[in-house]
Amino acid sequence: MTRQQRVYVFAVFVSIAAGTMFSLLPRNWIELRLGSDPDGGSGLLESLLISIPIVIAAGIAILAPRSRPSVPLDVRPHSASSRR
Repeated sequence: MTRQQRVYVFAVFVSIAAGTMFSLLPRNWIELRLGSDPDGGSGLLESLLISIPIVIAAGIAILAPRSRPSVPLDVRPHSASSRR
């Protein structure tokens, strides 16, 4: 695994951990901590704090570059156009 792939795996792990951490808190934890109701009691802010890290983790996992096994040059198949 390359260093770049390890960074991607770490980013996915941190995003999933953040989403999981927010999901374990009570539904009204922002109202309890801040003493105000920024989302009008709908719970939208709390839901976004759960779903955004999970969506980021999925995006990183999908878009992360994959390593391909290297094939030596002399073993690669030749294209039909290169034969004469």
